[in-house]
Amino acid sequence: MRRSTSEVGDDRSGMIEHAGASIRAFVEACGYTDKLLEQRALGLWSQTIREHLGPEAEHFSDAVGIRDGELIVGVAKPAWRHRLTFELPVMIRLLNDQLGADIITSIRLK
Repeated sequence: MRRSTSEVGDDRSGMIEHAGASIRAFVEACGYTDKLLEQRALGLWSQTIREHLGPEAEHFSDAVGIRDGELIVGVAKPAWRHRLTFELPVMIRLLNDQLGADIITSIRLK
């Protein structure tokens, strides 16, 4: 007897959920969870800075790297570097809130 398409889809979605849980467990067991969240923070910088300070701030700053919880941000203009200096505690909190963990411990402006 042949199964319907919806029955096959249900089996596959269960397998995908199981695979996703297995991958998460593997990543956690290897200790890569924080490293993956650090990489995610690099991508979140532009969105976070734009929402907090506007599109001009996004235009003049770029997350260029991360090491041991320190986000490295390149800033194109000295005036923006000065302004961002005062915003660093807020930016750290906003990024960590989005990540769901205290991953970013500091931000270095270059």
